[in-house]
Amino acid sequence: MRRDNIFWGGLLILFGVLFLLQAQGLISNVYRFFWPLILILMGGWMVANVIWKPSLGPGDSFSIALGAAKNVKYKFAHGAAQIDITGGAPSGQALVGSSAVGMNHHDHLDGDRLEVRIEAGPSFLPFMGPMDGVWRYQLTQAVPVTLDIDAGASKLDIDLTDILATRIALHTGASSVNMTLPARGASLLDVEAGA
Repeated sequence: MRRDNIFWGGLLILFGVLFLLQAQGLISNVYRFFWPLILILMGGWMVANVIWKPSLGPGDSFSIALGAAKNVKYKFAHGAAQIDITGGAPSGQALVGSSAVGMNHHDHLDGDRLEVRIEAGPSFLPFMGPMDGVWRYQLTQAVPVTLDIDAGASKLDIDLTDILATRIALHTGASSVNMTLPARGASLLDVEAGA
């Protein structure tokens, strides 16, 4: 079970208890308890996260094997976060990346194309994201790739110098983007950005 689900579930239960106490006439105004209760819960959650960190394995990372794929389609869907995308995945790997609470990854082979989807939430919240606050991903340099990056209010550092990217789609909100385009091959770049 994800720790953020525990937090929000606990918050809903406590508010439910307060409303029940008000309905029973034991307290007169439940709204005067909201802000103190929220501050207490957030503080308690931050302290608990210092003490209780889930073990995600060595280096808190994951990898996806390239297998027999002849090309890779990456889809990154992120909330407000700091994201670094570069080349340099080890031989035989399509992707090596940060793993933490608040992220999911899916991959499947469609013919000779490996489709990889990464979904991750904000990296600045104390109960989500990698320890250093940066989602890091290394992509394969062995086969042609397409990238579809959908990020909210994020700071993106994308270095595709050594990647054979045939298509790059970047959709961002109020973001800071530093992108180095591929040095080899022709790429189609599609950018849709907010502020």
